[in-house]
Amino acid sequence: NQAEISAMFQSSKRAILKRDYLKAIDKSLIPLSLLSEIANEIEHIKKDRSLVLISDFNPTIAKEINNQPVPFIYERMGERYKNYFIDEFQDTSELQWTNIIPLADHNLNTQQPLGEPVANITLVGDAKQSIYRFRGGKAEQFIDLCNLEQSFEIEQKVIDLPYNYRSSRDVIAFNNSFFEFVATKFQNETYKELFEKSTQVPKKDFGGYVNLSFLEVKNKEEELELHPKKVLEIIQDLDEQGVSRSDICILTRTRKESFAIANYLNEQGVSIISSESLLVSNSPEVKFITSLFAFSLNPKDKNIKWELLNYLVQKLALKDSHNLFLNNLEKEASDFFSWLQEYDIYFDLSKLQTLSLYESAEYIIRSFKLIGTSDAYIQFFLDFIFDALNNKTHGIAEFLDLWDQKSGKLSILAPKSDHAVQIMTIHKSKGLEFPVVIYPFANTDLQDVKKEHLWLPLPEGLNDIPIGYLKANKSMLDWGDTEATAYQKLLDTTEFDSINVLYVALTRASHQLYIISNLAINTKGEVKENTVSGLLIGYLKSKNLWNDALSYEFGEKVIQNYSPSKSPSLLKQEHFYSSFTQNNAVQLMTKSGALWNSLQEKAIKKGDLYHDIFSEIDTIEDMPSAIKKFTQEESLSETELQELERLISEVILHPELSEYFNSEALVVKERNILSPTGEVLRPDRLVIKDNLVTIIDYKTGAFQQTHQSQMEEYENILNEMGYKTLKKILIYINTEVNIAIV
Repeated sequence: NQAEISAMFQSSKRAILKRDYLKAIDKSLIPLSLLSEIANEIEHIKKDRSLVLISDFNPTIAKEINNQPVPFIYERMGERYKNYFIDEFQDTSELQWTNIIPLADHNLNTQQPLGEPVANITLVGDAKQSIYRFRGGKAEQFIDLCNLEQSFEIEQKVIDLPYNYRSSRDVIAFNNSFFEFVATKFQNETYKELFEKSTQVPKKDFGGYVNLSFLEVKNKEEELELHPKKVLEIIQDLDEQGVSRSDICILTRTRKESFAIANYLNEQGVSIISSESLLVSNSPEVKFITSLFAFSLNPKDKNIKWELLNYLVQKLALKDSHNLFLNNLEKEASDFFSWLQEYDIYFDLSKLQTLSLYESAEYIIRSFKLIGTSDAYIQFFLDFIFDALNNKTHGIAEFLDLWDQKSGKLSILAPKSDHAVQIMTIHKSKGLEFPVVIYPFANTDLQDVKKEHLWLPLPEGLNDIPIGYLKANKSMLDWGDTEATAYQKLLDTTEFDSINVLYVALTRASHQLYIISNLAINTKGEVKENTVSGLLIGYLKSKNLWNDALSYEFGEKVIQNYSPSKSPSLLKQEHFYSSFTQNNAVQLMTKSGALWNSLQEKAIKKGDLYHDIFSEIDTIEDMPSAIKKFTQEESLSETELQELERLISEVILHPELSEYFNSEALVVKERNILSPTGEVLRPDRLVIKDNLVTIIDYKTGAFQQTHQSQMEEYENILNEMGYKTLKKILIYINTEVNIAIV
């Protein structure tokens, strides 16, 4: 009957849901366990090395703030600062804002005394440019503030800034029209309203140009092949328009797309500047040096041998490479480079075991003649080695481990070039502008949540864990109201973030904008609406412009009000200088080495010793321990030691000095005094009693006028500090003790 059928259906549905839950839980437990172990290890490392991660600061501050109503430090700072300005507020995380509020709240919510300026806080941002949710940035927080959903005691104003100072009329007109269309696609009313109000007013009084082109691609491989070709066509067309290549920026979402563009343009002889092309690790010479380091540790590794031989074949332009590989892959390390002698290259691998890391790198560079002129990649690599040595990474093995960690981020700093096209990710382009922007691969899935996870409460009886970190899945829409709501919210925020990235990409151009997308129409003629391609096609259809063509234009292609930018003239280092430190071509000598075994050296050493000993003596009782402390590492004879003790005791027991070596007065020894002009003064001994100060300085050698001038400087600065000088005493310690009161 109907009731039995319904009961069976509900039972079957519960079984399916239980199965889906259990599958999700099983997949989440392993990464959770792994994350827990990683977190524990990180805590151990932090404690062991006394480190605090930057990411720890906000949670730590928040924890302290939550434990007390008005944290003291915030209260004090709140009294000091009256006005606050926060730019790019849409990228501020909830935790950061929670920590900022107490800082500003003390003044903002407090009635200011009569005559005191009113406290203010100014938040500037654009929620449509919030593209850092993965780092905690939350546009919804800024939207709520704009809707006055969070209040302070002061009057709140929302000021819209409608003017666009960056782009031309036609570029702005296209973006206004396109994003008004995009607003209609949002299910979330907040996001829809935000983009409905995105209309901007141009400030630049000249036309521009927008081009939409669609490519027919069958798969990802074909996409990575056709998009770079289309980019090259556009660059060549811009050359004919007289646009400088340095004014062209290609924007991509991923590094994989950047590599595809960069590799193809390089093959076609187009110079580029990108974070990937500027990576030090991409230099063939740097790769060769690191491979040689690895070879010195693993001389039997044939993979490393192949890498070394492959580089040398390319460098020496050898034709018979097959026989070269065949003849040398099996050779022992000691004989592996012997064949290079006929090319006037001499290299001894064993030297890498005796030289320092830095010297080893330079030895490789010289031996293989890696660079004839200056090379920025190698110079940055050598700088990295130098820094590694300063940070206690000494051996080749330790350095290679460090290189593996850092090489993916170490880039050279390259100046802008008149003949190089820029390649940049959209996230890095935020806040920048370029005369011409080319945006290939504009076919992102707007609701791609395949890699996302959600924290969801688990049904009772499934597991002892009350909450699970579960991989987002469309089936969550059938699990229950809580799960369905969480999954739908994830879809909405993912779509919003994707549209924001698109908004940033399309608003970087000042003169011309080129968008390259895929023809997102399936075999049934249906448009894939949840993609950027689908949005572009849908927009064209809404304007009755779609006619199955693969290219659409807005504005005039003739570039207006444009002057090619010129790069500043730069001085280039033409040569790379390197000299083997063991060849005695350069001799280094320390200051002490220059004075070695001279009378001057002995006098300086003697004076320093007396100063050191007296810096530890307050009274006669301190003399034995002070002498022992500073003479135990000195090679003094018994006679010299007795002479030292005699002279020091003679100073302390001197009838005119003994009162300054008792315990009644305050003694300040070897203390820096910073003058108002920034000069640092350091008297040897100050004896202070009842605001009267006696200045004592120890000298070796003969009296000089500069000694008296120095004492007068001490007196002047101490007088400024409120002390009155009683005496200024110079004590000369040579073969006997002499006193000069100045």
